[in-house]
Amino acid sequence: MSNVKVVEPIEGLAFLSLRTMDGNMVDIPLSYLQDITGPFIKEFKLYLTGAKNDGHMVLAVSGKEGKFLVISDEEKSYVINEATEELTVCPATAKDIIKACIRNFVDYLDTWANFDIKDEPGNSVSYTRDFADRKGLIESAEDEINPFLIPKK
Repeated sequence: MSNVKVVEPIEGLAFLSLRTMDGNMVDIPLSYLQDITGPFIKEFKLYLTGAKNDGHMVLAVSGKEGKFLVISDEEKSYVINEATEELTVCPATAKDIIKACIRNFVDYLDTWANFDIKDEPGNSVSYTRDFADRKGLIESAEDEINPFLIPKK
């Protein structure tokens, strides 16, 4: 069973779900309205290249569903829910999270874009442009990130 899942969006909301040490899941809500794509990809690259020199990847998610902080390294992840001040330890590594996100972001962007265009018909042009920009960013990032995720022989 996977330690990380990106759960398909429903009503414009997806979830980054991490398995906890006791086998349950902790869900971090990802809203299309908060553009996590750019910041997540930037953090993925900094972590994978070692540019930060601290061995940690830090992802922040903040929306009307709450604020979450995910701190990961090569051994495990810590999820902090700001509202409950709860700290959850998960066996997922930073690379587990990166793989799950990169593999699923483009598919889920399609769903998100369609939801938002339906929800805000007057903004369909800007949503379509925004979607194309995000999709292009993810696809180019895949080419840069994938070599770091392939095990060395």
